[in-house]
Amino acid sequence: MRSHLARQALVLAPALVAGLYVLGLFGWWAASSRFGDRWLWLFLLNCVAVYLFLPLPLVLLIAALSPNLLLRLGAALALLLFLALYGRLFLPRPPAPPANPSLTVMTYNVLAFNPRPDAVAETIAHADADVVALQELSTPIADALQARLATRYPYHIVAEGRGVRGMGVWSRYPLRDTGQRLAGPWLSEPQVLEVAHPEVSVTLINVHNRSLDISSPGWPARLHLSAPDREAAARSLVAFAQAHPGPLVVLGDFNATDQSRAYRLLRGALRDAWREAGFGLGHTFPGTNGSGSGPPHLGARQLPSWLARIDYVFHSPNLQTLEVRIGPWDGGSDHRPVLARLDLAPERRATGDQ
Repeated sequence: MRSHLARQALVLAPALVAGLYVLGLFGWWAASSRFGDRWLWLFLLNCVAVYLFLPLPLVLLIAALSPNLLLRLGAALALLLFLALYGRLFLPRPPAPPANPSLTVMTYNVLAFNPRPDAVAETIAHADADVVALQELSTPIADALQARLATRYPYHIVAEGRGVRGMGVWSRYPLRDTGQRLAGPWLSEPQVLEVAHPEVSVTLINVHNRSLDISSPGWPARLHLSAPDREAAARSLVAFAQAHPGPLVVLGDFNATDQSRAYRLLRGALRDAWREAGFGLGHTFPGTNGSGSGPPHLGARQLPSWLARIDYVFHSPNLQTLEVRIGPWDGGSDHRPVLARLDLAPERRATGDQ
């Protein structure tokens, strides 16, 4: 009798664990949709949301072998949830068509105390974007860029700031500071610039949102401040986009993953270039390098590299992403760059007007 009960328990245990996993997964999704990053546990789950699906293949196998129809249904719905959230990122992308006019933009948080300014300049030269938006721009890196890339990028605007607050944009095309300012609790005040492309002027906003340093003591107590700050910044960008219907590119370090409420707010008015044309997860942070930022940590625990996507290129609906990719890494920053080639006149090609 006891052996029979033990065998039954061994049979039922995997199904029970699988059922609890499915319930927990949908519990996270419902809480994230309703409350954003309000609580510490929810903020952390949103940061690593894609990894919550790692047990799903095993759960699908358990469900397929189980006679429990409810478990099968739950596992199938969990698969549909994954496909809804991430499935598009793994669809094959056709080769990007030629487009004229087009604009290739790059965003890169170069790390304020990056000890390799020449490597940063070489990385940017190798990427060969038309416009490069930088966050955490230090004086040594700005000097290296000016010394090595002045011919390639004859136009640049730098917003100096202490520590991690420096910002700058380098461009092949003339740049103009519009003088517009965006309300919001920013880490660095956004640069609102006009890029004078020969075919069409584009408004470009270089962004660096406030972060939550999870390696510093007492960081959980500061969570209730950082998440609302990022959401307020997102609302400011949405308001700007709604008031400026022309071509608009918003790019930078947003310090928010794609399951955060701040990201969802932005997607309500702007398109995410990676979602539009990228392949794979496109993770950009955190890097591991002893000479730059050092290995990423959660408290005292070291984390693997490239866990999340927090660097983005967004654009207005009247533009189209032709291709997007992770750019070359200089080896010293804790971020990787993102490059996107944008079609500046997709509506013209849609009507056959070449």
